[in-house]
Amino acid sequence: MTARLKWYSATLTFASRVGGIRSLRPLCEERVVLIRAPTESRARVLAAQYGHAEAHSYANARGEQVEWLFAKIDRLEQLEPPPAQGCWEVASRFNRRRQRDLRE
Repeated sequence: MTARLKWYSATLTFASRVGGIRSLRPLCEERVVLIRAPTESRARVLAAQYGHAEAHSYANARGEQVEWLFAKIDRLEQLEPPPAQGCWEVASRFNRRRQRDLRE
């Protein structure tokens, strides 16, 4: 019998390195990805594979090599099935904005 696939949300951190040097406080990217896997341990493996595959580099305006490297899996959570209307919250963050910036 085949295991049923479940949905997981993985929060990954990528860290930058410029000119081969990683700063004490590097610029980091937090990325939330959806993963479908039969178990949490398999989802963790797939999340790490995705993270390593997404590493990349480029030359910045100064000609320095900028590298984005997979740092870690911050969080891995199994998700409940989406509701019937098909909307699924993946991530939310709180922030403050000026009132004038909220007008469309």
